[in-house]
Amino acid sequence: MECASRALAFWAYQSTQEVLYQEYLGKSLTDKYTKLNVHLDKVVHNANSEISALHSKVAEMQTAQEQLQSKNQELADLNREKSKKLSQMTNLYNLLKARAMRSRMEIAASDDVTQALRTLNTTTSKESTESIRLPNAPMRGPQQQSIPVKIPVKIPVNSEGVEQLHRYQRSATGSSRHVSKTPTTLSRGAAPRYSLPSLQKAAPPARQQHRTRLSNTGRVGTAISGLPPHDEIVARFGN
Repeated sequence: MECASRALAFWAYQSTQEVLYQEYLGKSLTDKYTKLNVHLDKVVHNANSEISALHSKVAEMQTAQEQLQSKNQELADLNREKSKKLSQMTNLYNLLKARAMRSRMEIAASDDVTQALRTLNTTTSKESTESIRLPNAPMRGPQQQSIPVKIPVKIPVNSEGVEQLHRYQRSATGSSRHVSKTPTTLSRGAAPRYSLPSLQKAAPPARQQHRTRLSNTGRVGTAISGLPPHDEIVARFGN
């Protein structure tokens, strides 16, 4: 009986100890579970906050991407417009350059034509002056060409036509009433057979002929040049 009582007492003690241990173990496990639940809640909350932040960032990045796409489209349109304007400007520059070069070429051509006309006029004037011959003038030899023509000396004549001579000019022929107006230098020397008034009368027709030749040569030169008139050039190409 005593052994049975001692065995029962030990079993009761063991059972109480087992119960207390199980209670302690259950309490510790519940504490750990609650702690894990709290930590899990924190992790979930942090994850949710991070996910929401990432969602907001993604939304912001999408809006920024849309803005960048719109700006890129605007820049592409501006680039296209600027390229069109650049092509137009290059075309206008080429046209203006061609017009300026054409005007310069026309100016150079007109200058060449005027220079050619001047040279032609000078050559024709030289030829005309060399080809002019005085009327009623015989051919003179080399000795006669060297004789200079002197200016006639005016002799004083009174109202009756009688010449007034000085003391050293009086001679046997000085009392004649009709005085020859031919210069003494021409009568003394070996001079040509024409007098000075005949030269003065014959010279103007030769000059008039020379002038008509210059006008004819100028008119022929302008007919040879194939340039349009100045008004047509200004109306076509502007200033």
